[in-house]
Amino acid sequence: MSEVSNADSFKKSSDMPVGAGTVLTIDQVYQAVVAGATFIVAPGLNPKVVGYCREQNILITPGVDTPTDIETTFFGVKNIINFISLILKILLNRTEMFKRTN
Repeated sequence: MSEVSNADSFKKSSDMPVGAGTVLTIDQVYQAVVAGATFIVAPGLNPKVVGYCREQNILITPGVDTPTDIETTFFGVKNIINFISLILKILLNRTEMFKRTN
C-alpha cells in the first residue's frame, strides 16, 4: 500500500494530475480514486471496469488494439475530450517546471 500513500503525498504537493496504471478491477479503481488518482490506465479492455469508470465519471484509458475496442471504449466524446485536456495540462505543468529550473 505504499504506492497509495506516495500518490496521496504527491497529489497534496502538486497540481499535476495523478493517475493509476495497470488497473484490473473495480476495487482497484476505487482505491486509486480514493488515493487521489484523476485518471486510470488499464492494460486491456475490461468492460466492467470501463463501465464502472464511465458511470462514476472517471477518465479511463484502457489498452485497445482494434477499431471495435476503440469504439467500445470511447463511444462518448466526453472521455476523448477529457483525455486530451489531461495531456495538455500535464504538458503545460512540465513546461512550467522546466522554466522554473532553468
